[in-house]
Amino acid sequence: MVQPQVIRGLWWLPDHEDEAVPGTLVLSADDFALNVMGSLNPISLKPSPRVYSTLFEWRDVPVVLGVSEDRHRPITLVDVGGTACLLPAGARNEAWYPDAAFLGAHLVEPEERLFDRCRLVVEDLPAWADRPRPGYQVAMSEEEGDAHAQSVTVSSTREHLGRARVNDADVRLVTAPSFDLQGSKLRLGVDAFFDVVGDTPMDWIGFLGKWISPLRSLVEFATTLPCASQDIYLHTTTAKTERRDGWVELLFRSSDLRRPDREATLSGQGTFLFTAASMKNGFGDGLERWLQLHDECQRALEPLRDVLEDPFPSQVDRFVAYAKAAEGLHAALYGSVPTAVQERDERVSRALASLPDDLVEWARPLLEHSTPPVARHRILALIGEAGPLANSLVADDPEGFAFRVVQTRNFLTHPTRGQKKAILTALDLHLHAEALIWLVRITFLGALGFSIDEVETMVRDTRGFLDAEHGMVQFVARIASEGPGDASPDYEATPSEPQR
Repeated sequence: MVQPQVIRGLWWLPDHEDEAVPGTLVLSADDFALNVMGSLNPISLKPSPRVYSTLFEWRDVPVVLGVSEDRHRPITLVDVGGTACLLPAGARNEAWYPDAAFLGAHLVEPEERLFDRCRLVVEDLPAWADRPRPGYQVAMSEEEGDAHAQSVTVSSTREHLGRARVNDADVRLVTAPSFDLQGSKLRLGVDAFFDVVGDTPMDWIGFLGKWISPLRSLVEFATTLPCASQDIYLHTTTAKTERRDGWVELLFRSSDLRRPDREATLSGQGTFLFTAASMKNGFGDGLERWLQLHDECQRALEPLRDVLEDPFPSQVDRFVAYAKAAEGLHAALYGSVPTAVQERDERVSRALASLPDDLVEWARPLLEHSTPPVARHRILALIGEAGPLANSLVADDPEGFAFRVVQTRNFLTHPTRGQKKAILTALDLHLHAEALIWLVRITFLGALGFSIDEVETMVRDTRGFLDAEHGMVQFVARIASEGPGDASPDYEATPSEPQR
């Protein structure tokens, strides 16, 4: 994971190093701040009048520079805001809040904060990349009848497991040997990272939106696991850096700074939907399609990302996020749902036919402006597009599944007193949430170009899908044995879903 850091050192504004003050930089998910002993606001920048209407003033500065207390590591904080003390003298403390920190360089000028390259390490990326294991040879020796290892040769080479030319950049999936020598023990490993070289330099926010977030989301989707960013390095061609090779480490406020380390996944069997090697039509085409979907389907991906980034999401949060993701995904891929309008119009016709003649014209505009049941029809459309696999997932009860999902989502997002019909709770809420997320995954896989048969093979090889399918079968069997009750759709008696 990206490790939280506490860095003590000296801090100053550009061109004011002689007025540097001591302070502590805390880079974590809960406290991403610089606390200085004294004032970061140099005397030369304070207002000249001796009468002050306020002692502190919020100020925004583009850059704060610093150096660690051992004076070995330069640091740049960007887009920093804080409460500056206006008094020209006196002991005081100030707190400043940066948007991001660059470790390893002083990047003063705006052009120095433009980067042409990014290296990204994501949790579980080595397993998803199916990195090659180090090779080894053992030479045995026998002395006095006792066989033992005479020498051990371990080897590993840098490899490019995937290459793509997409969105004006060269993207490579790279594995490279690494080693750690501690005393008499040597640990050899194989690291994996994305290496993105862009045609046009961009700032860190541009890299975050265009490359870092989409690539991380790709690994999260393929592995079905929350994957923290472990290392993010950006390359500048115009600034002198600590490592003398142009690379600086990027840290910004993120839940990755809170998430505990998870044991490395040794194999994707039973968890991964696909690996880098099994992307549809190869790594290049697969990555290009993913980036396109990532841009088109933000409405579906944002609630999923919120759940993944929350270290302790509630079951209600999961369900609502998955329901929003399903609706957003259908809207992005298929647009409108004419069947919802048709159902609304049919209801209007039936209602008007049952009214006395003198009330028909009065009621017509009210009924015709009622909201179509869009949300339920989006869920039904996703199930229909996914075919028999999705029907099996919802235990061959698509109408009932969509009805319960929408009724529960409506109640959880807009609680109504007395509304009890088909509201899912406890285990039933969990079962429907799991079915929803698998419906979203199935739809995404189809949009990535995989055939229905390929998708079925992928998901049936994962434990999560089989558990979700089995849970829904048990649920439907239970409500069938209990009778219709509140879990069966009664469309005439239910309020219409809000338009999406």
